[in-house]
Amino acid sequence: FSERYAADAVLRIAYSLERLSEHPLAYAVIRAAEEKHVPPFKVHDFVALHGKGIYGTAAEHDGGAINTMRIGAGNMKLCSELGIPLPQRIRSRLEKAAEHGASPLLITAGDECIGLIAVADSVKEGSIRAIEALHNMGIRTVMLTGDNAKTAEAIRKMTGVEEAAAELLPQDKSAKVAYYRSQGFSPAFISDGINDAPALTAADVGIAIGGGTDIALESADIVLMNKSLETAVTALQLSKAVVRTIKQNLFWALFYNSLCIPLAAGVFYTLFGVKLNPMLAAAAMSFSSVSVGINAL
Repeated sequence: FSERYAADAVLRIAYSLERLSEHPLAYAVIRAAEEKHVPPFKVHDFVALHGKGIYGTAAEHDGGAINTMRIGAGNMKLCSELGIPLPQRIRSRLEKAAEHGASPLLITAGDECIGLIAVADSVKEGSIRAIEALHNMGIRTVMLTGDNAKTAEAIRKMTGVEEAAAELLPQDKSAKVAYYRSQGFSPAFISDGINDAPALTAADVGIAIGGGTDIALESADIVLMNKSLETAVTALQLSKAVVRTIKQNLFWALFYNSLCIPLAAGVFYTLFGVKLNPMLAAAAMSFSSVSVGINAL
């Protein structure tokens, strides 16, 4: 952080903004500030730039006067948007944080980047097993993220994901989904974030993780009832099992009808002298329905 700002001052600015945000990583900043009993600024003119960050105007009473200052929290794209240069000392720490798989949150005050908070979105229990299971099912895995390339690559290696695309805006993620479809894939997109609603809608199947933002839940075709990625694997396995059962039932129904209807109608009697007793025909029809029902169960 800047020499003019102590760590608690950086945290206070981040807390003032993040408590107005719906981003999942905001909760880590909020929890840290509340543990330290850091009081937030009152923020006016709050703006959220999807894929970049958030900013607003902080107001604080100083005696009878009210001091105001523009504050922000986000990534390098936010600094570019606000026209704020990135000091070398911040840039070097940003790279170190990214190499360890953390998401660097740059904090700005006025026209200066005053520090960063490295927020690590830890890999959920079972995620690595889920990725491995998807690979065993012949499904290609790709991570689309707004984080910088080094953070994305660190998490990719940690989880075993085959490919990672980083520094993506919401519309970029949607475009990536369209690209994979043009390559002959049938894309499914799994997310819990507000920035991913366009990609969830663009995918053949949008899967929202339980506990995600309302807009993600509304945009998805499937909503998982917990936060485990392994549940998405279960959903895919169930879907494949349902389709497999439908195909089996169609086959047996067509097989029975193709064989027994001509037999019951006497088609084979003139050719081979074979006919079907009406009671046996009724039993065969019942067996067809029962076998389909049992197979479905």
